[in-house]
Amino acid sequence: MPIEFPDFSNGEVSAEALARFNHLLDNAPAEGASKGEYEAYMEKLLEAEGGIEMIRGLAEQITQGGSLDQLLSEENGTTSYTPMQSFRRIVFRIDVVRSSLKNWCCLSLPSDASFFDLRCAIEDIYQINPAQGSRFELREHGKVEVTFSDGSEPIDQHHDYGEVENRIFDVLQQGCDSAHFFTSLGAEYFIRIQEVRSHRVNTGEEVMQPVLIETGEELATEALQFRNATKKVKSIIL
Repeated sequence: MPIEFPDFSNGEVSAEALARFNHLLDNAPAEGASKGEYEAYMEKLLEAEGGIEMIRGLAEQITQGGSLDQLLSEENGTTSYTPMQSFRRIVFRIDVVRSSLKNWCCLSLPSDASFFDLRCAIEDIYQINPAQGSRFELREHGKVEVTFSDGSEPIDQHHDYGEVENRIFDVLQQGCDSAHFFTSLGAEYFIRIQEVRSHRVNTGEEVMQPVLIETGEELATEALQFRNATKKVKSIIL
């Protein structure tokens, strides 16, 4: 189905250009394509007539969120969690800091995933009790600039934002491709965004769940079961 971009009736982007752009999106590199193929594909998108404007419109449609200076902060006891819906995927690499075990993992989430969705996935993979306090930290030159938390720990409110309503893709658009995740018991995880996949993969994305792609040999995942949207919302309320 063609993507519904914003109205370009002012003549900046023609109907023919929009059709060609949708054709490019429908013919994205296949699963397992090389980095060079992805880069060549992105160059085609950017070089297409009106490509930059349409990519900007696509990003707004995917994220429905704000940039770092427009981040939302959940009020006490309230939330407006929206389940993941995008068929495009963000691929993450997660490493456990200060661990000698080979317990890293790579997973993907729909590109409209919030920091809350990522937090739930990490908890499910590493068997972290959701009742623990936790936070994400975004750093620049080693200094913490922004945090996303569940509100359970005392954090500088000026720089802390709600994890439920803020989308990872918004932060990626601002040039930030990594984060640190902490639990209240002192565990630390380093997260890096590896790529954004603009095509579907045949792993049952219709259920909009995280997909575990690869793991270190010492990470136990035999009993892994990702929580669905209903169970995740219950964890916010309780």
